[in-house]
Amino acid sequence: MSARDAAVVALGEAVKFESDGRDFYLRAAAEAASPLTRAVLEALAEDERDHVRRVREIYEELKGKPGWPDVPTMVAHASGVLDAFEQASSNLSVVVPPDAEARDVLVTATEMEKKGISFYRERAAKATCAAEEEFFRRLVAEEEVHLHTLAKLRGTIG
Repeated sequence: MSARDAAVVALGEAVKFESDGRDFYLRAAAEAASPLTRAVLEALAEDERDHVRRVREIYEELKGKPGWPDVPTMVAHASGVLDAFEQASSNLSVVVPPDAEARDVLVTATEMEKKGISFYRERAAKATCAAEEEFFRRLVAEEEVHLHTLAKLRGTIG
């Protein structure tokens, strides 16, 4: 398999992974009892939607022609996940009581984010050009923000 073909396959896997993550976050947000948990899960779903869009754009471009797009075209907007957490948590007038269901969701979400980080690090290490490596490193950084936010949210639910 050529390097380009391997990249196309990896990007296809990334689209599925990010789409599945978005679906998970949307379902979990719809069922969340806590406004804080709901706000963070909705923000995570939005970030995953953006990841799907960006990965799909590069996937389609690579399928059509060889070579990665220029790095500037891969720049994402700033994640709103931490902002959503900070804003929603500042609006809480009471401590959120422990919620077993939310804890389970956050455990699953944490594992998903760790899996994404691992996958994107592996792809960055296998990159065949600087643009490919940079793209996957940026995804790692964004997934690490998600992981950090999930840890902060876990700290609020006991």
